[in-house]
Amino acid sequence: MPVDLVQDGMDGKGTYVAVPLLDGTGRQRATVVAGVTLVNTGAAGAGSPGTGATASRGLDLLRDVEMEVTAELGRTRMTVRDLLSLAPGAVVELDRTAGSPCDLYVNGTLMARGEVVVVDEDFGIRVTEIADPSQDGEHR
Repeated sequence: MPVDLVQDGMDGKGTYVAVPLLDGTGRQRATVVAGVTLVNTGAAGAGSPGTGATASRGLDLLRDVEMEVTAELGRTRMTVRDLLSLAPGAVVELDRTAGSPCDLYVNGTLMARGEVVVVDEDFGIRVTEIADPSQDGEHR
């Protein structure tokens, strides 16, 4: 459902956030709507009913939403000729040194950095740093 139709249907029903979910081509595939409860975090609001439980309930609505998670070890640029000449055993040099943290992107936005680990013969990432949202974290 388009976001503007969702907004029309939510008029007069409190505060909410409507977020369009796009596929890899930029086409809208769905809309997530979440009710928002404003919470006073100052001393006067301490102990007010619904301060923690309401926020937790709102997040529960999003727990099953799937997102694209990408781990990036490094980058390089190469010509099409070099790309087509790759064969098994070829080494592609990346812009990072061995042991450097890898980047963890969620839907193209840098969220964390971590170290590559092996768990039962599968690769994983141990998160060592949460990314600063003020950094330019867009995946290019």
